[in-house]
Formats: sequence, structure tokens, C-alpha cells
Amino acid sequence: MMIDENDLLAVADYDTFMRQDGYYVGYHGCSLIKNIVDEFKGKLGDNLSKAKGLFVLFNLNDDIPLTILDKILNEIESLIDGDIDIWFETITDNSISVDSMEYMFLLSGVNYAEGE
Repeated sequence: MMIDENDLLAVADYDTFMRQDGYYVGYHGCSLIKNIVDEFKGKLGDNLSKAKGLFVLFNLNDDIPLTILDKILNEIESLIDGDIDIWFETITDNSISVDSMEYMFLLSGVNYAEGE
């Protein structure tokens, strides 16, 4: 995760996210834009209800309309419990096709029930 050490709010958010008690679960990949939310659900699945923090990083082409990014973020937020801390970040990379995105999903504070 990239943060500006001079931005006290970003540092506080990062500290809150990284210091959650429990496990971390994360995935990195590249997919067609139309498949991003399905990959998010498929890869994180049950862990979404067990986590306290979510970091989502998208590397995307600058030509992708913001409405598409808004739609993806809204769909992801709809899959998450309201008590989870969410941090979204985007990085522009014009070497990526306009119909694809690289992503990193990281859950923090994942608490597994005993016996799992």
C-alpha cells in the first residue's frame, strides 16, 4: 500500500487497517472489467463476513470512464458488512488494456471460528 507519510489521516487509516487482530487474506490478479466483482466474491467469499478491514487497489487505464469504476466500487461495497473499514486506491497505468484491470484485494482482521 502506498501512503503519503505527511498525510496524517492516511497514516491513521493505514495504521487502523494494518493493526486489526486476526489473519490477512489477499489476492492479486488481472481480469476483464466485467469480471472484477465476480472475482472479488469468488476469491474472498466467506472471509468478507469475518474481516474488519478491506483494502482494494486497482491499476487501470486512464481512459476507463469513472462511471465504470463507481459501479464496480458500489457493487463491492454492497457485498460487505457495514462494520468493515474500506480503503480504495487507484493507480493509472496506460499499458493496461481499457477493458481490463489489475487488482489487489486485501482483507485484514479475518477471524476464523474455532475448528476451521
